[in-house]
Amino acid sequence: MTQIKWVDDAGNLISCTEKIKVMQQNLAELKAMLQDIFDDGVLMEINENQIKEEMKKIIENISFSYKDN
Repeated sequence: MTQIKWVDDAGNLISCTEKIKVMQQNLAELKAMLQDIFDDGVLMEINENQIKEEMKKIIENISFSYKDN
């Protein structure tokens, strides 16, 4: 996986190596999970494009889950 240059809402580069490491690990886990779901779906003879579209819908509809206190 390529090294992503993470930025904050103001466009400032995130330089904290621990934050970058956590994000890279999270993305690697997500990729592995998506691959498992995709492979299972294809093995169950579900249309590949339909699987990808459903995955995209999930990504497009997520939002920050922590409430401000």
